[in-house]
Parts: sequence; C-alpha cells; structure tokens
Amino acid sequence: MRTILSQLELLVRALCFLPAFIPVFVIATSQSHARTVDLGRKGYWSFSAYYNDDGEFSFCDMTTGSKVGSEYFSLGVSRSGYLVSLFDSSWSLNEGDTYQSKTEIDEQFWEGNAKVIESHTVAMKFAPDSGFGVAFANGSQMNFQIGDFSRALDLRGSSDALKILAQCVISRMKSSNPFGKANGDGNPFE
Repeated sequence: MRTILSQLELLVRALCFLPAFIPVFVIATSQSHARTVDLGRKGYWSFSAYYNDDGEFSFCDMTTGSKVGSEYFSLGVSRSGYLVSLFDSSWSLNEGDTYQSKTEIDEQFWEGNAKVIESHTVAMKFAPDSGFGVAFANGSQMNFQIGDFSRALDLRGSSDALKILAQCVISRMKSSNPFGKANGDGNPFE
C-alpha cells in the first residue's frame, strides 16, 4: 500500500500533465461549473469533483467548515503546489488585495501572503517542495493567521483525506500516454 507521501507525490506529478493550473481552492467561487459531483465525506472532510461546461474534468477539492466561525477551509493540489483557501459569504474583500500570513503545523511554519481571489475568499500558496503537504498529512493541528484573522484546524484524519483527494484527481485525469489504449489505461503494450 502506498504511503501518503507517495500519494501526494503522484498527485503533484500527475497534475503536471494538465494543460493549465487547476484552481483547486473553494467550494463556491465565481467560476461556473456545469456539474459538481459530491464524493461524500471522510471524517469532517467533504469531497467534490468539478466538471466544466464542456464536460471536461476541472478539479477536486476537500473542504471542511469551521467549528468556531462561519468560514470554510479548503485544500487543493496543483502542479505549482498546495493551495489553501478560506471562504466566508459574509466577507466583503477587495479582489487582488494581499494580507501577511503565517501558517504553523506542529513545529513547522511558513510565512507569506494570502491573496484575495474573490470578495469572499482568500488563498495561500505553498510550493511543492515546501514540506507543507507532508506536514499537513502528518500534523495534529494547523494554526494560521491572515492579517488580524486567526484560526486553528484539527488535522486528525487529514492523511486519509489527502489519499481520497489524490485518488479523486488521478482517477479523473486523461492518460498522459498518447499511445495508450482507448480505455485510457496508458499502457499500449498490454
């Protein structure tokens, strides 16, 4: 059985074959999707797959609500790394604004900027080699501060949730082998 680290590595590698950055970040953005498939829950995480108007797969996300506020937390993975976002319909933010951010998982921390990607959503990016994914999978709690706003997120069960996220994306991607069988298994020699 694959470890969570190899699942994350597979997911990041697999996403490198997509034609454009996958915006894996919020459950309610201004992007329109023709179809959203609810993939159920694991622990306190909800999973969804999104498809464009033309029926092509767009992205998967895993989302959880806050225990102390009305915001939602979402995690996605793309070829450029990890994207963490917070969404709250009561916020009225200026798109494009940035706020200093600090994220801490157990003994590791990352500092940077959170960017407003729409009036109700801020997002923070983490490079694929930053150690964020492994820390998220193995950590017990994530604390983050964005400007004056702070929250803590219980990470118990995150390892299993990341495996589901990886499988969601990998199982919906087209084969990267142009010589593969029509069924898309990617191996023309079987």
